[in-house]
Amino acid sequence: WHMSAAFANAVTSHHNSENGTSLSACYVCSGSGTSVTCSDAITPYQCDGYRLPTEGEWVYAARSGTTSEFWTGAGSSLGGTYSSNSCSTSVTILDGVSNPLLSDYSWFCGNSNNSTQPVGQKLPNGFGLYDVHGNLWKWTADWWGCSFSFPPTSTDPHCNSTGSRRVLRGGNWSSTPFNLRVSNRSLSSPTDRSYPYIGFRLVLLP
Repeated sequence: WHMSAAFANAVTSHHNSENGTSLSACYVCSGSGTSVTCSDAITPYQCDGYRLPTEGEWVYAARSGTTSEFWTGAGSSLGGTYSSNSCSTSVTILDGVSNPLLSDYSWFCGNSNNSTQPVGQKLPNGFGLYDVHGNLWKWTADWWGCSFSFPPTSTDPHCNSTGSRRVLRGGNWSSTPFNLRVSNRSLSSPTDRSYPYIGFRLVLLP
């Protein structure tokens, strides 16, 4: 998590130098490389630089205007849920229309060959985002320890209570369909580098 936050600051700095802007660094970091440690400079919704999404932002982007576990753009809910919790390429997304293959949208235990895959090889969701489900777990800005509901109970939900674990979302290349659901949550220590299937996605507010 710390290295992801430091990378976000580096992207902000690069953006400023290339575009003559003055976006704010969202994190205060010390050290470098694998020894870097970071903390929030300001609350995520107040920062105009590159940063990790809050859990609420991640869910909103992943659902892309629906309430479904997987977006397909078809059916009354513009998506559906998985047909089987198995590591098989025959698992489908039950949207009540075409019921497309889950492997059309995601890298998971049924098609990943047990390794991370290049991004953007599957179909995007309704917001044009690739690899929302599977491939890599994604770090969020939130600490684990707060309840999370959808729709959220506050306008800008963010769990900033200091804890020992950060929230992960999206599942990974070894996950079963159950763990790829938008509603599924996981957690890990922000200093953990032992798993080869955790990554991140940065956001920049307009």
